[in-house]
This record gives sequence, C-alpha cells and structure tokens, in this order.
Amino acid sequence: MKLNLSALLRELELHCEYPQDVQLTGLTCVNTDVSDGFLFIWTPNYLMPAENSREHIEASVADALQRGAVALVLEAPLSVFAQVPQIIVPHTRKALSRLAACWYGQPAQGLKLVGVTGTNGKTSIAYMVEQMLNHGGHHTALVSTVENRYLNRIIPTVNTTPEAPVLHGFFRQAKDDGVSHAVMEVSSHGLSLNRVDDVDFDVAVFTNLTRDHLNHHGTMADYFAAKKSLFDSVERSCGTAIINIDDAYGAELTASLSHARVVTYGIDAEADLRATNIRYLGFTIAFDLWFDGESYALELPFVGKHYVYNCLAAIAVGFHYGLAAEVIFAGLQKTVIPGRFERLMTSHPAEIVVDFAHTPDGVEKTLIAARAICRGRLIAVMGSGGNRDEHKRPMIGRLLSLFCDLVVLTSDTPRFEDPEKILADIERGFLANTPYEKYIDRREAIEYSLRVAEANDLIMILGRGHETYQNMAGRHVPFVDKDVVLECLTARSLDAAEDACELA
Repeated sequence: MKLNLSALLRELELHCEYPQDVQLTGLTCVNTDVSDGFLFIWTPNYLMPAENSREHIEASVADALQRGAVALVLEAPLSVFAQVPQIIVPHTRKALSRLAACWYGQPAQGLKLVGVTGTNGKTSIAYMVEQMLNHGGHHTALVSTVENRYLNRIIPTVNTTPEAPVLHGFFRQAKDDGVSHAVMEVSSHGLSLNRVDDVDFDVAVFTNLTRDHLNHHGTMADYFAAKKSLFDSVERSCGTAIINIDDAYGAELTASLSHARVVTYGIDAEADLRATNIRYLGFTIAFDLWFDGESYALELPFVGKHYVYNCLAAIAVGFHYGLAAEVIFAGLQKTVIPGRFERLMTSHPAEIVVDFAHTPDGVEKTLIAARAICRGRLIAVMGSGGNRDEHKRPMIGRLLSLFCDLVVLTSDTPRFEDPEKILADIERGFLANTPYEKYIDRREAIEYSLRVAEANDLIMILGRGHETYQNMAGRHVPFVDKDVVLECLTARSLDAAEDACELA
C-alpha cells in the first residue's frame, strides 16, 4: 500500500513543518518496524519517562531515519532534521490512532465490534463470544492477550490491545477476507494510550474492577476512568453496554449511562441475565440461567464462580446478536481458553492446572475455585511480575497462605527487578507457619511441585497462563508453563525407565 504524504495531510487536515511531498509505504511508532518509505510517529515512553527528553527523541528519530523513515510526526519540530517533513501535533498518540485508521481505510467502521474490558475475565469472555458467533455462522475475528486470529489465521500479539497501526491493519485484513464480526479485549493501557480512539464499538462489556496496573494509572479512580472511557464511546453512539451489576464499579457505571442500551448480568443483584442454583461439579459448573422471562438449565466445562460471570457476559452478547439459545450454549461447550484454569492431562497422579491469575482478586477467585474441587493438598507455584505494582505482592502472599497447603514461590517474569526482592515482597504477606519452598528458577519450582505431589493433590501453576517467555533483564527467555510440566514428567519417566533397566 502506498500513499502520498500530501494526500494524507489533506485527509486529516494536518500541518507540516519543512514541507515536501514524499511517497509513504507504511507507518509505525516502533523504531524496529520502520522500513523504507515509512512515516514514523514518535510517541512518549510511558514506561521510562526519562526517555522523553529532547536528547532521547532526537536519538529515536535519527534511528528511524537511518532505517528508512521519510517523514515524521512529532509534538515539537526538530530543526536538526529540517530536511525531513515533520507533522506537528499536540498529542502524537491521538494522531497515531487517526493516521492508522485513515491509512487502512477506516476498516473498523465495517465490522460489528465487541469490546471487553475489566480487570479479570476479558480473555475468557472474548474466546467464548468468538466461539458462539462462529457457531452461529458469523465469520469472527479475535483480538486477545493470547493471540489475534480469524478464519484459521493466527497472528502473534505483543499487547492485549495492539498499537493502532497493528490493530487497524489486522481489521483491514480480516474485513477484506470476509470477516463480519470482531471481539477484542480492551485493556486500560489500550484506552489510556489512545489505541482505540478511532474504533467504533457496537457492544462494550464490563467485567469487574479490582486492584491492578496502579503503577501506570496511579489510583483506582484513574484506573476506573480509563475503563469507563470505552463506555463513553458507546454512550455517544447509542450502542449496547453489558455490565456486571454485582461489581460496585459496574453499578456505578450503569448509573452513569443514559443513551446506551444497558444490559446487566449478575448472581446476587436483580439483573437482566441472572444465574441461580449454582453447583460446582469438579471441572464443570452448573446453574440456572434466567433471561427475558425464560429459564435454562446449563452445565458447562468451566470451574469457579468467576466463570459463571464470564458465561453470563458472553451469553448476553450472543442474545444481543440474535443467536438462538442452543447456538449460544453449543458455542460455550466448545470454548477452550489457553492458560485459563487449563487442566493438563498427564500421567501424574495429581491434578495439574495452569492459570493466568496474577492480581489479588484473580488469585483469590482462582484459589477458591481450586479449593472447591481439590480432594487432597492444594499446592500453588507462583511469583509476581517485576516492574509492576509491588503493593499487590503481600496481598497475593496472604491469599496463598490462606488457601494453600503448600506454596512454592518462584519467578514469574522479573523484567528488570531482583527476583529475590520480588519473592521477599510476597513472603511479607504470609501468615505465621505458612508451609512454603522457594526456587528462583521456575523450572526447578515446577519440578519440585511434581516431585512432592501425590494422588488427589491439585497443583496450581499460577501467574503466566499462556505466556511463552520470561523477561529477564530485557532478555526474552522461552518458557511455557504447560510445556515445562510435560518436559519434567517426560524426564522423570526416562529416569525411572533407566533405573528399572539398571535394577534388571
């Protein structure tokens, strides 16, 4: 795809310093993605504010130009690069969203779009909705923490909500290939960093709001404001808001909307969709669904009360799009969610589950669900991410103490923090006499849990779920929890076979 800079400027009514017309072949805000003919949009580094100095901006721009950039988008002109056209805007992240949507021909406008936001449950609901829409005959795209995909095409993802050029490029491909609906996770980072400014959502889902990402947002009020901005968009377009009314922030959000069509779901409060008579049956849940004067008896392949909420949210989306009840329920039955209470079928006598829970609320809900199905000891293998909200770590430690018979502390993804310090933060939350072991090396921690677990025990490997690498001081080290479990068990089997041969 190619476009003259002058045409782009006319389309978006933007001003250019050091004007000259050039042909553009693409656009990006990531230096390493720049190719010949690209428009490079410099954006502030929210993780490392020190890199937003003029010196760092000039170094970033120089690198982009060396890689082939032919025009720039900046918040202030750089005279040192006066030979290069520079589009000057007050807010480059907002400009990035507008430019990306324009470059790809506003592809989001032709899709039925569902946005799912909240602290926990986004991935599960997105996968459920994708499955039921596909089962109902709609070609559906998925944008998630785990992967982006449509029509059997899988595209790896870096962020839960991709940067605007990646997102609109994905929508363009999907739409051109016949996709009619899309469901996506919308993170608070994605909202506050303007990644979805130019995406019009047909439906927005709110799951819950609990402590997370305060290193980015600062306060719960600011965190909620970021989430709420998705519904401000739906409010303006008179779209549909599907909201967990049992959540205090969900109730506040519901009360604030006057133009959107609001559909509530819950267990405790009176809601448009409500679950009653909930039963936990091992690795399934059963409940009675009440909606629009009808009741349905369901049994679904999920674990825990939080999955009842996830199912209600997804069902509400299905009904919104006019799917028959049997299509919705069949889609739920088929849903597999990578790294979300994922039961590993192995030769080990204990049950082994991998889960993404990494916030205090997520850990509590997951451990309550695990405790309910555990017939022996509950063993948790867990750490906490580095360079993130450190105040949640003692809270997680306390929860591990309360629910588990044995805790195996280990590294999650330390990033640039000292792993020992991260584990010490978690230990501060332990109750007296908490039985625990500590292994900085996550493989060693998993090996230990497999070695000590017995029949009827349940091993919960928490925090990373589907993730495929650990960030070790900037190095991406491949590591998939479920793969490591299987490797450890294979090694044990080989060792046992060798021992048997020696004895023979």
